[in-house]
Amino acid sequence: MADHSHDHGHSHSHDHASHGHSHDHGHSHDHGHSHGHNHGGNGLPDMPQQLPGESLHDFNVRFFNAKAAVYDSLNGVQDVAQQTLNVFREILPLSKDETVALDFACGTGILSVLLSPHVKSILGIDVTQGMVDIYNHKSTTALPTPPNISARVLNILVPSDLSHLQSLSPKPNLIFTQLALHHIPESPKIVSTLSTLLAPGGKLVIVDFENTKDGEGFHETHGHVAHQHGFAREDVEGWFTGAGLKVEEFKSRAVTLTKEDLKEGAEKLGGNHGRKSFPIFVAVGSN
Repeated sequence: MADHSHDHGHSHSHDHASHGHSHDHGHSHDHGHSHGHNHGGNGLPDMPQQLPGESLHDFNVRFFNAKAAVYDSLNGVQDVAQQTLNVFREILPLSKDETVALDFACGTGILSVLLSPHVKSILGIDVTQGMVDIYNHKSTTALPTPPNISARVLNILVPSDLSHLQSLSPKPNLIFTQLALHHIPESPKIVSTLSTLLAPGGKLVIVDFENTKDGEGFHETHGHVAHQHGFAREDVEGWFTGAGLKVEEFKSRAVTLTKEDLKEGAEKLGGNHGRKSFPIFVAVGSN
């Protein structure tokens, strides 16, 4: 997110999966972004740095594998997932009997676990094995047996992985990705590809940072370089329409990530003891 590709989360393209979202990024970040991404700044072990000539995709996978073990304890991650769940329950027609979901750049599955009681099933995809392993461990230890969520290492920008996802039955009627696309250069392609996986009448939900000046300080504090600091409403609506989806909703500042007690980057964030808030939108497209 990552996830998979998200390489998160980015891992996310994840293949899907993971947040971190590794998203094939042009670099083959493959969506997998793991994503949930954990954007936390303090208490992290030494994180990998991008090597000369290393693609963003490969770096994202390495980075989020290293971060997987500490991701869930990162600053603000749990709170953002809970806020996101609250918004989903408010604006989406979730059903324990009918909602079949795909979590792109799923990361460690924080949001999937929270959402699981409200849907029939969730498949998480990410490009980062470390994130997927933690996701699946949670599914077997934190949920009723048998769990209704699981994750796989998949990259939607890889034809064989995409073919597997296109053959899913039933097709997902809800696809969501949280905090993964800002790590991926090919966001329009990711959105277009994800749209092909939706069942008729399905919804694609994007949760990510808004393109504000505040967003620029965020990644300076968590040791990872983002492809984008955030997105404007026009960007997201353009991805939806380009993918043949109807723009149903764009909720600005629907979620807020608050970083506190940062030991590094506090001065860059303007003081206030390193406390800073970053606005996050929730956008819904449908076919």
